[in-house]
Amino acid sequence: MSDSPLPPRQKPSKTEGQIAVGKIKVGLMDDLAAGDFDRSRARLRLGDPAITRAAVMQLGAPYLEAVKKSPKARLDSRRGTEAIKGFINEELRPLVAQQAKRPVYIKPKKKPSFLRSLARGAATVALAIGLATPMIIYHTDPVRSSEPVTMDVVQADISQLRSEFSRTSLGRDMLAMAAAHNIDIQYDNALIESTAAGTYSAGNKKVRMDPSQPMAEQVMYLAHELRHAWQDIVLGYGEMENRLLTPQQQWTLRRYLEADAFAFSAYFMAERMQELPGVPLPRGDREMGSARNLFAEFSSDDGLTHDEYRRFALERMFTFLDSYDENHLRLATEANQPLDTDIRFAEELMQRGDLEPAYHTMQGLAARMQGTPSAEAFSEYLRRFGGMSLAPEDQTTLQTPVAAPQSAATALSAETAVITNAVLPEKPNSASRQADIAVKLAAAENLHQDFRALAAVLTAYTRAELQLARLEGRPTSASRFYPVVNDGGNAQRHNGHGRDAPAQTHSGHGHNCEVHAPQNSTPNGNAPRPR
Repeated sequence: MSDSPLPPRQKPSKTEGQIAVGKIKVGLMDDLAAGDFDRSRARLRLGDPAITRAAVMQLGAPYLEAVKKSPKARLDSRRGTEAIKGFINEELRPLVAQQAKRPVYIKPKKKPSFLRSLARGAATVALAIGLATPMIIYHTDPVRSSEPVTMDVVQADISQLRSEFSRTSLGRDMLAMAAAHNIDIQYDNALIESTAAGTYSAGNKKVRMDPSQPMAEQVMYLAHELRHAWQDIVLGYGEMENRLLTPQQQWTLRRYLEADAFAFSAYFMAERMQELPGVPLPRGDREMGSARNLFAEFSSDDGLTHDEYRRFALERMFTFLDSYDENHLRLATEANQPLDTDIRFAEELMQRGDLEPAYHTMQGLAARMQGTPSAEAFSEYLRRFGGMSLAPEDQTTLQTPVAAPQSAATALSAETAVITNAVLPEKPNSASRQADIAVKLAAAENLHQDFRALAAVLTAYTRAELQLARLEGRPTSASRFYPVVNDGGNAQRHNGHGRDAPAQTHSGHGHNCEVHAPQNSTPNGNAPRPR
């Protein structure tokens, strides 16, 4: 006697897999809104890999771009850009790089339409290429404590600060510049408990100030932050940092950014002393020591000259950047990360048989390496700092006849020589400390050049392997989510599934933050590389 057949099971409107993918997508978007990448990491690691990968792929490139711009990102003890980079490199990149596998529960009843397949394919290609492309994201400048600065804003009236700042002609010009470029100036309550007196964010064009500081300090710090805004608007330092700088260039640029802002705020205070006799002055000797020297030169026979501004303000400010050393050294070291990440990623793709995306990755890296400024071009760019004006056409202290004959190498090493030779009386160990930094910076620079040589070899190797596979008729990609590469040859374009794929381009986006603090404040892989 046979068993009675089971009654037909009623099929739900959505499969269990589709529901699971939907839940992951909603959860990831909720986490993104809160900046909680710890929770996102838990979702991705604890869930079925096929389900979580499908959710990330369906969210696509818009999700990746939103992650890169997350204003409150946190992951473990990391905050801001460090958390964003960690989440992308440690979670999203390895997940997407996994071999594509359909979730066991997702079984569509019928083949999706051609347009829907095309749209979904374009989204997944954009996401994969976005992850394969080096993450272009600006860095947070030093907050002199381990405590993170959030973006919670005190809705306090900042009109008193603006009014006090505008009492001088230069102050009015700086506020007019801010208004013309939609620079928002606000108080930020989070800065009260931090050691930062002000910040400037190039990503959203915002200046945030600590409302608890005395008004005299607020005025001086606002001059510093608005000078960073001027550097962003006029000199385009964000665009310069977006290029693949060497560690030495990254270090030097950051030092010039800060020294120039300190020197200009000293000049601002000197002019304020001249136009407003008896005005209350801020504490500290960093800016005000230079400001008093500049003020004295105003009434000298020759007035304030470029050489005097350079000696009394700009060069002097380089000796006060020791509290920025750790952060600037970290940024210089991170200049090697795009090379290391892309080289390792290309090696992993090669081992999987993904020759097309591996070559695409190396082509993108080669293009970025070509964008590194030459020593001469970088030296010329640095000469745009050190000015006493907001007008970009005005001469700077680094463009005087004395400075002009300097070689590019001298210009690049001048700032390092200044800080290396500076032994401040109150810090007798600073010489050995700066020597240690110089050693670490030199090691990072040597590693950078090694990476560049390896990248050139790997680019040639992946191109040769790709051409050989095409000639032999072998598949050149094991993944459906990467476009084929047009290397200028006449070889047939195809991927592992025999379908043509559209070429894609990608550009990175991000944010930048400059921080000014009071004077007395305190993806790795083991893939073998081709020989």
